[in-house]
Amino acid sequence: MRTVSKGSDPGKALRCLAQALRNPYSTLAEMNQAMNYVDHSDVGPHYLGTARLAGLLDESPTGWLRPTAAGRALLAEGDVATEGLWRALLALPAYQRYLCHSLLETLLTARVKRLPVTNQIEASIYEIFPGFRARAVSLSEILAPNGGFGDRDLLNRVLQTKFLPLEPLSTDALRDWFGQRHRARWTDLTRAAEIATDLAEAAQLPVRLDAEWLDEPLTLHALLLLMAARQRGQGVVVTRGGPSALSLAVEQLRRGGMDIRLERRGGVTVAALVPAVALTVRDLAPFERMAVAARRSPRAESAEAALALAHERVAMGVDGNARGAIEIEDLAERLAAAATEAAGEFATTAIADEMPLTASSLVIGPPLPLASDLPLLGRAYRFLDEALRVKARAASPGVATLLAASLTAEQGQPDALLAAHPHLALLYLIATDVGSQAELLARRANGWLLDGRPLALALDDRLLALGYEVWDEGYAGNADETRRLGERLVEQGLRVGLLCEGDGGAASLGTRDSRWYYAAYDLLSIIPAGRSAR
Repeated sequence: MRTVSKGSDPGKALRCLAQALRNPYSTLAEMNQAMNYVDHSDVGPHYLGTARLAGLLDESPTGWLRPTAAGRALLAEGDVATEGLWRALLALPAYQRYLCHSLLETLLTARVKRLPVTNQIEASIYEIFPGFRARAVSLSEILAPNGGFGDRDLLNRVLQTKFLPLEPLSTDALRDWFGQRHRARWTDLTRAAEIATDLAEAAQLPVRLDAEWLDEPLTLHALLLLMAARQRGQGVVVTRGGPSALSLAVEQLRRGGMDIRLERRGGVTVAALVPAVALTVRDLAPFERMAVAARRSPRAESAEAALALAHERVAMGVDGNARGAIEIEDLAERLAAAATEAAGEFATTAIADEMPLTASSLVIGPPLPLASDLPLLGRAYRFLDEALRVKARAASPGVATLLAASLTAEQGQPDALLAAHPHLALLYLIATDVGSQAELLARRANGWLLDGRPLALALDDRLLALGYEVWDEGYAGNADETRRLGERLVEQGLRVGLLCEGDGGAASLGTRDSRWYYAAYDLLSIIPAGRSAR
C-alpha cells in the first residue's frame, strides 16, 4: 500500500466507504469518479489509504476494497460520521505520536516566551489529560536516551527527529489532518487544551496496528508479550544485566509512537504497554517467521507457544484463507507459562496504574468474502447448502452478505445465481412456497413487502437470524433506497427466470422451477431477527 501523503477532506474518505458498499468490485477509476476526480488522478488513492490506515477500509487478498465493521458502523452514524473519522485517526499510533509532539512543542515554545503562560498551559494540559506528564517524560527519554540537554535543545530535537512510523502515514498527511483540527490562529493555551482533549480521548481507544507494519519478526514477538502482560496488569522484563534483542525491539516500538513505559530496578528493566492494542495479522506467516527468528534463544518457547495458539484458533475459510481470533487472556496464559528467567518473563510494575481498562484484541485473517466473490475466485460454493448447515449448527457462516444495485444487475444461469446470491436464494424459496410464505409477498405503493416489511429488510432479518453478517449500511434507514433494492431484486429474479408473476391468487410471485426448493425448504422455518435501532 502506498504512503498516504494527502487526505485532508474527511468527507472523501467516507465517500470511499460508501462507494465500496455500492459496488464491491470498484476499480480505482470508479473510486476517483465517486470522489469527483478524473479517472487517472493520483490523489484519490491517498483517501483510500487514509481510510484503510484508520481501520475503516480493508483490502481482500484479491485486491477488492471492502468496508470493515468499523467503517460500516461509521457510515451508519450519519451526520456524526466525520467526527467518527477523527476518532479512527486518533487510534493510529502515528497520529497519537504527532499529537504528543505537537503538544510538547507548544509547551516548550511557550516556555521560551513567558514562564507564567507556560504554567497556565501546563495546568490546563494536566487537568485535561493527566497521563501526559509521564508520557512527556517517556518521550524525552526516547529523544535523549542519555539525557543532559535543556528545553531549547529538546524542542529542536522534537522538530528535527524523524520517528520510525508503525504505518506509512506521512508527516504531510498528519499536518493536513492536524491543521483542520487545531487551527494555527488559536492561542497557545487554546491549542494545547484542544490537543490534550484529543489525547485524553485517544487514551480510551485501542491503538490500531497491522502486523504488516512491523518490520522485524522480533517486533511482533515483543508486542505480543507486551499485550499479554498488559492483560494481567504487568510488564515484560526486557533487560536483565545488559541490553537484549527484546529491548531493541521494544525501543523500535516506542520510537514508532507506541506508549511503552520503562521501569528500571538496578540491572533489570521492565517495559509496560500503556494503551490497549487492536492487532490485525493477515495470515499465519508473521507468527511462523517470529518462531523461526526466536530459535536457539531464550525467547524460543514463548514464540512457539504463540504460534501454536494461533494455529489452534484459526480455521480455513471457504475462500481458502485462514481466519480466527485469539483471546488476549489465552495468550497471556500461554506466554506466562513459557516465560524463562531472562528477557521475556512477566513482572509486576507500578506503571499498571496508568493503563486504561480498554481491552486488547488480536484478529487473524482478511475480512470475510462476500458470497458473490466465490464464483470470481473459482471456488465451489452454494449458499443454500451452507445455510442449511449453519441452521443446524453444523457450520459457521463463511461469507458476508450484501444487497447492492451492482449485484442485482448481474445476469447468469438460475442455479449459479442461487449459489452466490443469498437474498435472491431466500426470495426464491419464499416465492416457491405457494399457499404459505408466498402469500406474505405483496406489491404495494411503497414497494415490495414481505410480511408487511420492506422486502430488502425482511430478507436481511432472516439472514441475521441465521447468523450471517449483513452489510446493510448502504440502505438501512433510507426508505427510498430500500424500496429500490427490493424492486431490483424482484426484477432480477423475473429476468433470469427464477421468479414469475403470481397466478392471480393470494401470491404475487411464484416460480417456474421448484427443483431447488425441496432440498432447502427447511430454511423457510427461520424466525426473522429483530432489527436494532440505528
